[in-house]
Amino acid sequence: IRDATAARDIFKSYTKNRNNPKVNLLMRIQFSHPVLRQITSLKEFSELLFGDEDYLKNNFLRLYGLNERPRHHRLHGITYNIQQWTTEDFDNSITESELEEVKNQAENVIYKWMFSNPSQYYKPYVTETPRRFGKLQSKSFLSLEYELMQALTHAVSAHNEKTFVGFGEVLDNLGIPTRSMEKILSSGDRSATVSHLLKAKSTIVSYILDGSMTEQKLLFYDNALEKIDEYLATRHLRLFEEKILSKTGYNKKLWGDDKIKAYHVITLLCRDLGFDPLSFRPLNPQIFDADSSTGVFARHHLDILRKFSIYLQDLLLTDNSQHNVYESYIPLEDQKILTKIMQDLIQNDGSGPNKEITANDIVKTFLNNFEDSKTARHYLENYWQSGDFRENLREFNQRREFIRNGKYEEFLLSKYNDAYRRFFNDAMGILNSLSSFSDIRGYRMSKVFSIADIAYLRRVFNI
Repeated sequence: IRDATAARDIFKSYTKNRNNPKVNLLMRIQFSHPVLRQITSLKEFSELLFGDEDYLKNNFLRLYGLNERPRHHRLHGITYNIQQWTTEDFDNSITESELEEVKNQAENVIYKWMFSNPSQYYKPYVTETPRRFGKLQSKSFLSLEYELMQALTHAVSAHNEKTFVGFGEVLDNLGIPTRSMEKILSSGDRSATVSHLLKAKSTIVSYILDGSMTEQKLLFYDNALEKIDEYLATRHLRLFEEKILSKTGYNKKLWGDDKIKAYHVITLLCRDLGFDPLSFRPLNPQIFDADSSTGVFARHHLDILRKFSIYLQDLLLTDNSQHNVYESYIPLEDQKILTKIMQDLIQNDGSGPNKEITANDIVKTFLNNFEDSKTARHYLENYWQSGDFRENLREFNQRREFIRNGKYEEFLLSKYNDAYRRFFNDAMGILNSLSSFSDIRGYRMSKVFSIADIAYLRRVFNI
């Protein structure tokens, strides 16, 4: 972009086609802002909009396809490129605030053009008479559907590193089995379903955790999650979301992901020192050796109604036999209290030498957390103090020092070598991604991880 003084007519060769909708769209984009009117050639304009200096001439405006109606995804591909413009694309001649204005103006042209339903096309982009909530709505009612479709397309484009992704491909990538969402603009008689949006949400979260994160990708993922939440709220689908989550249980896509499993094992081992909060006994290292004959570890959801959650605050690590005890015999509120007691003992100073935890500290912590002293004594006498309590307390204090001194890797190597070998690298991949998130201004990690999770991860892993 060289000429900063005068607008150039870069569409001279299309003089006879000025009324063509596609030519008209491009001209509107160019004239949407003074900065864009300074573009001096069709090749430069093509590079900005399509990432290819020959794409306009050879594809979008090719003679034999000039009257073809551009599909939704082609237009979303243009906005995908627009959102990635930088001041360098304009020879650093504009400020960041001016750049945002240029982007917004250009995107707004595309939005208005689509909603105008150019009369030359027999098939409209947006229905003129959407019916929703039992009555006819104005066409602008569907602007939220437009923003949702665009955000989902951008998220998949970012993940696949591919500018022009058809909406069928978008749905396939997001794990949505039907094509009903393709018609939410053109038919306008139904909303996107909650179950489909929850699948999209879990897939985008998996994108965030897959280790290929960049700041630009995160912006697209973050926007898609925001648009899903906005859609659920505005279309009054939140109640249905909660019902579906409670009914369906596990988010199988995320729950079964090997990296999520690794992240859970490593972070929960470090959080609770490898101790079971119900029994105050160290988990057997062999349950992590991938040999079912020596036992199997289990990720346990405290609340059966939150089995969809991957939050650490909703989980504890135990073995397969103890897992059944939790689910069948231990009330939810007691599980939460036992988990909190474990954290109080790890984080607070004890009354023993070098601030170690003593038996008296444990009794005091139980009485401070359980309102009923009988319940406190029940868990102390029947679970924590059964077996070799003194040896378990000695082991607890030793492990506690590892974690309090930031030596989580030494702790894992020393106490859970099989778990370290199987899971550490994948877990650290996710934790390293979280570290990069915290460096990105304005990104709220609580969209993916609970606030309590983030506080713990920062304290122990310094993310």
